[in-house]
Order: sequence, then C-alpha cells, then structure tokens
Amino acid sequence: MYTNFDFVLRNYHSSIFNNPGIMTLPLGFTNDMMNLSHTPAVTQRRFLWSFAGSKRATRISMFENLKHVEPHKCYLYDGQSQQPWLDRAEFRALLSDSVFSPCPMGNTVLESFRIYESLEMGCIPILERRRWTPYYDRLMPDHPLPTFSSWRKARQFVESASSDQSRLIAYQHDIAEWWQKYKIELKREVTSFVSLGG
Repeated sequence: MYTNFDFVLRNYHSSIFNNPGIMTLPLGFTNDMMNLSHTPAVTQRRFLWSFAGSKRATRISMFENLKHVEPHKCYLYDGQSQQPWLDRAEFRALLSDSVFSPCPMGNTVLESFRIYESLEMGCIPILERRRWTPYYDRLMPDHPLPTFSSWRKARQFVESASSDQSRLIAYQHDIAEWWQKYKIELKREVTSFVSLGG
C-alpha cells in the first residue's frame, strides 16, 4: 500500500519501507516523561538496574539473568498479582534512581517507549538484538547504546561495567550527550522531510 504514497511518517522500522517518501521515526517518549531538569549522576542512584512491566517470555529471561545483580528493583506484573502498577510519577522516579534500564521487547515488537523514557531520565538503556536484524542500528545509526543478543551477555556487561565507577560515569555522559544531539538532528531531519513534502 505504501508504494501509492510519497509522504509517510511512521513508527517501527522495517527494511520493506525503505523508500524516499517514507520516514520512520523512533517511538520516542510520552510528554510526562520529558526530562526538563538535571538528572542524577550514576554515582547518586540507588539501584544498579530496574524494570517495571508485564510478564512476557523475554522479560522473564531478562529477570532470571539479572536477578542476582544487586541492588535492583523489579516489578513484573502477571495480571494475577495484587501489587498495584506504578503510576507515571513513580515510574519516572524509579528510572531516575537507576543506573541501567533493561529494555526487553515490547508486547509485540522489539522497540518500546521504555528505551526513550530511560534516556530522558539519564539511565543507560540495555537493548535486545535479534540475530536476523540489527533493528536499532538501522533505526538510529551509530547509536552508542549497549545492545546484546542474550540477557546472559547483558548481565556480564552490567557486572563488568558496575565494577568501574569511572567507566559508568563515562557511559552515562557519552550516552546523554549523544541523545541530546540525536534529538536535535532528528528534529532537523523531520522538519526537512515535511518541508519537502517527503
């Protein structure tokens, strides 16, 4: 169907949509997750990693691999638990208090809002990589975000990085700097795309 259009803005990257008239955008973050203030340094955060979301196979694998990496805070909701969901303010506070933010796939696709919300809160997102497609490398070329094909490898990275405070500080700084530049460049690209009508 897209071949009949020459001006399309869409989410969710796929190589089948490589067309001069189609621009794929990252999901981004919701307005209430936009960070308008200074984020705490990694050395001021209580949790090495955190997660809050519903149970899915890949998320259970993430938890099983990271559960012994302390300190952490994890909320896995299965629909039967009496534990209340975090509201947006609580989720925002949790991210602001976490060094790493594991970002397993969303409910149906690899990408999720959590990645961009984590970036806004100054976390270091940990992304999943699928062997058959380097999704984030195509969506955000040259990004510096740690990306792994297994949660075992992700755990090893977290354990190694967390043992070197200067390395953690450098990761947070470099990723935050890239994120600010990326948002400015993306805005410029979208403005240009819209101005030219695709």
